[in-house]
Amino acid sequence: MRKHAITHSETREFKCDVCGDKFKTRVVLLSHARVHSDVFLFDCEVCGKQFKTQQEAKTHSRVHSDERPFKCDTCRALFKSRLELKNHQRVHSEIRPFDRNVCQKKFKTAAELRNHSTTHSDLRPFECEKCKKKFRARHLLQTHAVVHSDSRRFQCHLCEKMLKTSATLRCHSVAHSNDRQFECDICLKKFKLKQALKRHYTAHSDSHPCDYSQCEKVFKKRENLVNHHRSCHSEEKPFECPNCDKAYAFKDKLKAHLRTHTAGGGLHECPECARKFFEKYQDAFDNPYQDE
Repeated sequence: MRKHAITHSETREFKCDVCGDKFKTRVVLLSHARVHSDVFLFDCEVCGKQFKTQQEAKTHSRVHSDERPFKCDTCRALFKSRLELKNHQRVHSEIRPFDRNVCQKKFKTAAELRNHSTTHSDLRPFECEKCKKKFRARHLLQTHAVVHSDSRRFQCHLCEKMLKTSATLRCHSVAHSNDRQFECDICLKKFKLKQALKRHYTAHSDSHPCDYSQCEKVFKKRENLVNHHRSCHSEEKPFECPNCDKAYAFKDKLKAHLRTHTAGGGLHECPECARKFFEKYQDAFDNPYQDE
């Protein structure tokens, strides 16, 4: 009973001679002392990784399981370790103990600070194996990698459209809303997305820089910027094939694809003159593949 009562006390009488940390009981101090030792007594039964303390081995073992015994009291999220839970709980707090000495911006976690620090550097050590594009941080590369995947895990609950990332889902969801909270302070035109407002500002300028956070390209013509954005940074594919489920970012790509559906001529024939078109509602003057 007396030993258990110590766990409810704030008194820490037992001090580590190496690092100065204090503990409530001698047993805990002795367990902690192994941290400063080169002896690894505990092995993971699954992967064989070795640990200095039994608690470290126990915490690591959850990597190989779905066990998440630590629950956030605020949002009910579950975590595998007490440390993960502690770091998560800062999300629900206004305390920001980590600051950047360059810009003095403050962050709730050390991980957020590390991620932000990359914005003050020109180094881009993380390269995409498929397109060779480089990124400042590993998580940006991982986010970008989805572009090269056919996986679409995020579904819009309104139109059931499937999207590749949670970010594109958030942007897509705005399309179902009439809220236009981003206003141009030059012409007072309003937009649903902040990115759309940033792109609009180029209409008031002779220089058209790409607004994508990791892209530094600048274009002389706005239409070139629009084409660049659609081909490199967007999933938008407004030109759909009327004969299959394929869609394209550019009209000329669709027209080239339409040829795969026929050996010669177009798909839709005019009942008056027998001229053929690839699109059912296409203007005759906009059909480069029509029969002469």
